Amino acid sequence: MRFDDERSNDERSNDDEVLAHVRLRSHKFVQIVFCGFTLLFTVLALTAHHAPELLALADAEPRRIADTFLVLAAAYALCLFVWERIYAPRD
Repeated sequence: MRFDDERSNDERSNDDEVLAHVRLRSHKFVQIVFCGFTLLFTVLALTAHHAPELLALADAEPRRIADTFLVLAAAYALCLFVWERIYAPRD
């Protein structure tokens, strides 16, 4: 059984590269998810406002539902910016 102290520098640097690659990949995944939700709720807000019949909404509801979707889109955009601020990859 090998301990960490017995590992060579090459093995440690290789592990660091793999870890950095996995972190970057997961960071990109989170960016894509937040952007996807932001776009989805923006499209739903526009649809609810301009074509409520596509979503089978009652006559009194489209504005309130569109506003709710816009708030959700803004919240996801804000989460994306906060995520970038906290977990931005460092050189």
